[in-house]
Amino acid sequence: MESLLLETDCPWCDIRPSHASYDFVQTKFKTKDEKKYEPDCCVKGRYEPCHIVNVAEVVAGLKATTVDHVASMTTMNAYKIFNVLYSTPS
Repeated sequence: MESLLLETDCPWCDIRPSHASYDFVQTKFKTKDEKKYEPDCCVKGRYEPCHIVNVAEVVAGLKATTVDHVASMTTMNAYKIFNVLYSTPS
């Protein structure tokens, strides 16, 4: 976990029901079939930056930890890599 970063395979590689990790996905987003923008709605099959939470859920499931822990660790790792000063929440 000390070296892990998260990323999505935007824009066209979502975590599909046929993938072994799909059972760990908890957050579902409203989707539609058309490729036209609509507020608060994702295009079916297209991965958006908001789907990073799904990646964190999969990692948390595989590592038997919480999504909050994964988010905290990967955020700190990104800060370290990009040399950003950060403070831990109190």
